[in-house]
Amino acid sequence: MNEDTRQLVRVATLYYKHQLLQSEIAQRVGLSRQTVGRLLQRANELGLVRVEIVQPFAYVADLELRLEAAFGLKEAVVVAAIDDDDEMIKAAMGEATAHYLHAQLHDGDILGLPSGSTTLYECALRMKPSPFRDLTVVSLTGSAPSNINKPNVDLTVMLIGQALGARTVLLPAPRFVDTADIKLALLNDSGVAAALELGNAANIVLLGIGLITEFSTPYRQGYFGKDLLEVIQKRGAVGEILGHAYDADGVLCFPEISERSIAINLENVYTKQLSIAVAGGVSKIEAILGGLRGHFFNVLITDATAARGILERIEKRKAGT
Repeated sequence: MNEDTRQLVRVATLYYKHQLLQSEIAQRVGLSRQTVGRLLQRANELGLVRVEIVQPFAYVADLELRLEAAFGLKEAVVVAAIDDDDEMIKAAMGEATAHYLHAQLHDGDILGLPSGSTTLYECALRMKPSPFRDLTVVSLTGSAPSNINKPNVDLTVMLIGQALGARTVLLPAPRFVDTADIKLALLNDSGVAAALELGNAANIVLLGIGLITEFSTPYRQGYFGKDLLEVIQKRGAVGEILGHAYDADGVLCFPEISERSIAINLENVYTKQLSIAVAGGVSKIEAILGGLRGHFFNVLITDATAARGILERIEKRKAGT
């Protein structure tokens, strides 16, 4: 390394690594501020400096455009996580959702979100303080019992509401109840009715997509047992949104569960300004695809692996295989 290159490296190190001002570097090495600026420019031109921005995901524009065209979505957001680990995928989607929300929200909006989604909790953790005027954040479903691995909706809603400087409204009821009669009684409660009315009025909603398996929220929390789970699966259920089970074609297929779910109506969700489904991973491909076919949401935030799986399945169906 010759003396000139050594000087370039020293100046670049002080500026980029030690984060000194150019005036501070000039005083330290005995040069003018203008000379330090020229040396930094020269170091960049010679490739002595490489600036790398590290983030947990990158966007995959090609997959986004293909999903939008295939399903008529207002927008698709597809992230490629730096690792295929489920937790990394959730973290990447959570951060992408936080970024997307900040770009879409405006003063006076009503934002709704459900319980039971660990991905939306990841979004809540990554929301940067950005207060809006007259913004409301409301629960779309009752609260699922929390445990050490799965935060309840109250915490998720409160974190997002706090970051946005919003009025926060919780739905004071369980996510599922034992019978349809109990649901009808709860709907007559003024607090429950008011929260549901506000949730139905939300112009932007976040949605999680659940699985119909032994890992699903209602099964693990005891709202239906193994026998009922098998019945739901035999009817072809592949996923659930807001407590409503649907099959691979997006047709609601098990009203018995819907009648016990405390949540906003699913019928008008697609027509909202933005109804944003956030789900990814290999295990969610069929559930996401069913939701797309059922037109339950008009924006999808997912990961690259799930996006490719969805597109492969529709191409196979078109080919008749």
